[in-house]
Amino acid sequence: MGMDRPPAAWYPDPSGRYQLRYWDGHRWTGHVSTRGTVFHDSPAAAARPADALAPVAGAMEYPPALDVPLASLGARFGVFVLEGILQMVTLFVGWLIWACFTFRTGQTPAKALVGQRVVRQDSGQAATWGDMFLREAVLKGGLTLLSFLTLGVPFLVAAGLIFAGSLRQTGWDRLAGTLVVDDRDGETVPAPFPSAR
Repeated sequence: MGMDRPPAAWYPDPSGRYQLRYWDGHRWTGHVSTRGTVFHDSPAAAARPADALAPVAGAMEYPPALDVPLASLGARFGVFVLEGILQMVTLFVGWLIWACFTFRTGQTPAKALVGQRVVRQDSGQAATWGDMFLREAVLKGGLTLLSFLTLGVPFLVAAGLIFAGSLRQTGWDRLAGTLVVDDRDGETVPAPFPSAR
């Protein structure tokens, strides 16, 4: 195709598995979307677009962030157990203070130790401090409190949703619009603003 490649934009997914797939101007990426929700999928099955393809009108105007793999089910369970151990060892207070610092990079203390990160599903970038507070304190914490009155059923159902679908999202991930990825190198963290001089 030479210099006549289509511009970077969202196009109909050539693999047919999703509604749209992002073309970065040179190749298909793993960023796909169906009905406005962004997912991550291997770009291997996508064919190269023809020059005549036109971007989809009304699709998102940004390319999601870098490709990083979703955390495996085993790794997610390991972090869940580690989180509980850290909360017990620090009498929860130490964990809470630690979390106030790790939330700004889309991590809990255990996720920070193993290199997992919570990312926004709509952009692929690290969750903000506010996103993490919503996910961990409001949603997960609220389900935990509710579970004390209902023999743990709401928490177990929300946690069990990780097995429903290919994105490995728990109930609190679905409500917060987040995914958990392996990101030891910090590729999903937005670049800091340049310091003013």
